Amino acid sequence: MERMQGLAVVVVAGLAIGAGLASAGTGYATSPLSGASGGTSAVAYAPDGTLYCVDMIDGSVLAVGPDGSTHNVAVSGASLFSVGGMCVSGDGATLYVTDNKGYGDGLGELYAVDVATGAAVTLASGLDTIENVAVRPTGELFVSEATGLGSSNIYRIDPIAGGIVETVVTGLDFGAGLGFDSAGNLIYQQATYSFIGEVYRLPITDGGGGLSYGTPELLATGLSAAFSMAVDSEDDVFVTGSGGLFELDRDAGGAFLGTATVIDPQGFSTEAAFWAGGSNPFEPYAGFDGGKLTYIPSYGAATLTTVTTVPEPAALALLGMGAVALLRRRR
Repeated sequence: MERMQGLAVVVVAGLAIGAGLASAGTGYATSPLSGASGGTSAVAYAPDGTLYCVDMIDGSVLAVGPDGSTHNVAVSGASLFSVGGMCVSGDGATLYVTDNKGYGDGLGELYAVDVATGAAVTLASGLDTIENVAVRPTGELFVSEATGLGSSNIYRIDPIAGGIVETVVTGLDFGAGLGFDSAGNLIYQQATYSFIGEVYRLPITDGGGGLSYGTPELLATGLSAAFSMAVDSEDDVFVTGSGGLFELDRDAGGAFLGTATVIDPQGFSTEAAFWAGGSNPFEPYAGFDGGKLTYIPSYGAATLTTVTTVPEPAALALLGMGAVALLRRRR
């Protein structure tokens, strides 16, 4: 390793990569990030790049700012015993958190937490195995449940008054990750009873009388990863579970091919969150400023993994040659 004016540069085979980054698939890199000290059960990004992490031991919520600064959100009015998922409202003011309490006790709840004060209100209760939660760009709130063979549903929840507005999807085995594409369609995931991962897209249309739903479209099946998911700003879908972090394969026109490619191999990865900040798209070789995806690489890990994009190999080579030339001039 050579050091240049405080900038650490690793030169390998003529390519320069910032220190602390490791390869993750083609065109991506990974770096570690400290999460909840007692182990992390859920993660979610706010629009400003703040990452929220739930501690799986004491249920505390850690906020990690874009600059790396941290503070705790002192949650009151909610007991986060067994968190299934988490997301942040479009204005960044509210943290939505699902909590199972105990499996089979019928006490699963959805909370809305004011990130400024930590005050929580209950939006839904009595959902036995509530799993994930996601907020649509237009503000509608959805949750999944994982109750077992053909009995799991996805519900729309009133984000203000609370309560179930409507049942959106029925007949799942174990409902899992939720997200939305740029058109506002629901992307959802399930693990079948034999623990095979499937990902679907539910078309959603905004009408004068509310939302209307099309027929679910199967995007991928036969996946080993069936725990959680994240959708990026280019509508790429990333899934986690057995084997690590995967990206669903798409053709040149953007159509899903029904398969997935591993991005970062791990044992069993859990929750994932995407932040769309940056000037470049979150695409392979898009450069160093292309948003980021953070996920829990193994169950209950205190150290998270953040995936970012890197420049084209040719650009890396030029960067490496430039760094070497500058070092020579300074000697």
